[in-house]
Amino acid sequence: MNLLKHISICFSFVFFLSSSLIASDSIQEAPTIVFDIDHVLCVKLDNSVLNEPILKFPVLQPIPFYDNEKSHPHFFFPDFDALFLTLIQWGWHIDFFSYGVKERNERVLSAYLNLVIPDEYKRLSEEGEFRIFSRDDIENCGPFLSQSYAHEYVAESKKNLSVLKKDINNCVLVDDDITMIKGEQYPFIHLEPLPAQALSKKINRTIQKRRGNYYEQKGDLLVAQQIINYAPYILGILYECKVLMGEREGTNIREALSQVLLKPEEVEKICSVWGRNLVMPWLIGVKIKDNPYANRWISVGNQLISKINKHDNHMNPFEEYKKIEKDLYHKD
Repeated sequence: MNLLKHISICFSFVFFLSSSLIASDSIQEAPTIVFDIDHVLCVKLDNSVLNEPILKFPVLQPIPFYDNEKSHPHFFFPDFDALFLTLIQWGWHIDFFSYGVKERNERVLSAYLNLVIPDEYKRLSEEGEFRIFSRDDIENCGPFLSQSYAHEYVAESKKNLSVLKKDINNCVLVDDDITMIKGEQYPFIHLEPLPAQALSKKINRTIQKRRGNYYEQKGDLLVAQQIINYAPYILGILYECKVLMGEREGTNIREALSQVLLKPEEVEKICSVWGRNLVMPWLIGVKIKDNPYANRWISVGNQLISKINKHDNHMNPFEEYKKIEKDLYHKD
């Protein structure tokens, strides 16, 4: 990289940090956590998965979706109901922002939320919570977008949080796609992209036994273990942000997250993402298994999840799937 360009980018990054860490004297409104859908909350799999006994992997909740009469079941990862209920208890806001099309996003997500947190979803959605933003809300930055921040991946399509709120500093994303994040919206909680093509086979062979919070696996099922830990991993990070905000009056969620995700000194600051080197001071672009704080965050998240009384309608996932399918799509 040209030296002057490198200095310019580094200066812009320093300015970004210094400006974002100025605490407001006014009373902060509650933080908003914005969740991506695909590969964060769930994964869309081939319909042939339903031919396998769903009780073989009871921690994944399937939700039906039909597109042109073709079935595309979405399997939601475990414990996000407990994560949402915890954030609701804290008084925080929850929104969703996905590159998926509006009809799919609203149908699948509404069915899932109505299943796992029916009372809270009905009450809070009527109050303007649980908003769902989709592909039509994505910002097209054009092919000639310049790199304004040393940590930003240049791409044409971006999720601009200003469509959700005027003040984006108390609003953070949870996403698997680093290309979608605008430079001024860093840091965010990054979940590494899942190998979608192989995931269906892996889930079909996945969880054999569950013992408390430990899942016994066979073969190359690192991905299965990974998605099981998504909710506690995210919740552990957000809890540390909550503690930090309580200790430092006036600190918003982005400032707190910037501190929680800071890389330790021994971790390389240069992050290689799809062939591009980014100056990344946060634990973003680092696999969960390589994250030095991941076990702590997952442990804290699991402790919080264990305290939540989940909704239970005493139906197994397959029965729930068939009931939703019949209600939404009139399938017998």
